[in-house]
Amino acid sequence: SVIYNQKGEMVDMKFFARGISLTLVDPRIILNSPVDYFVAGIGDTLAKWYESDAVISQLENYPVELTIAKFSASECRKNLLEHGKKAIEDLKSGYLSESFVKVVETNILLAGMVGGFGDRYGRTSGAHSIHDALTYLPNTHKYLHGKKVAYGILVQLAIEEKREEIETLVHYYDEIDLPYTLAHLDIEIGDVDLIAEISNKDELMHLLPQKISKEVIKLAILSLEA
Repeated sequence: SVIYNQKGEMVDMKFFARGISLTLVDPRIILNSPVDYFVAGIGDTLAKWYESDAVISQLENYPVELTIAKFSASECRKNLLEHGKKAIEDLKSGYLSESFVKVVETNILLAGMVGGFGDRYGRTSGAHSIHDALTYLPNTHKYLHGKKVAYGILVQLAIEEKREEIETLVHYYDEIDLPYTLAHLDIEIGDVDLIAEISNKDELMHLLPQKISKEVIKLAILSLEA
């Protein structure tokens, strides 16, 4: 459970020993959902690969459950990049296609398996730390969680200096309407210091293998703008 204060700022996360008993999904119902929610779901699920891989890849050996988590995360990225654009088009036209169902199952089933099997190695790291910092900027409150997480992925990749992957995602984001600049989230350049300061305080940001500091995060954001 993610905890927000009355200002809409993310302040805590609670993990429970027991999960829910059942998730029942009818794709025909989701076919009537708002497009923005579906797109945001894609952004949030894309983070499963980038955040978990950054953590799991630091381990020399890991148990079978992390193998399952890593495979599930990889399939999240693969399915969304391959089927995401068409699934959104089919949602808009009300067509219950194979691509649409594939993305629904990816956003719910596969995404759940990453954290379920990966536990602390498969939940969140850099991208969600950026999201949480963005909640302290009132102008971003009108943007859905997954859209802010999608931007956070790019900042994390900039910290990791994975330029080719950034280029791949920016092209994809442009096609499906996910944000890849500060302006897309109504953020001023003067807000970058605050984003860097708050995200640097998040211990999950420091799960990344790089040496993280406020300055490192700030430079990553500015490099994206450039």
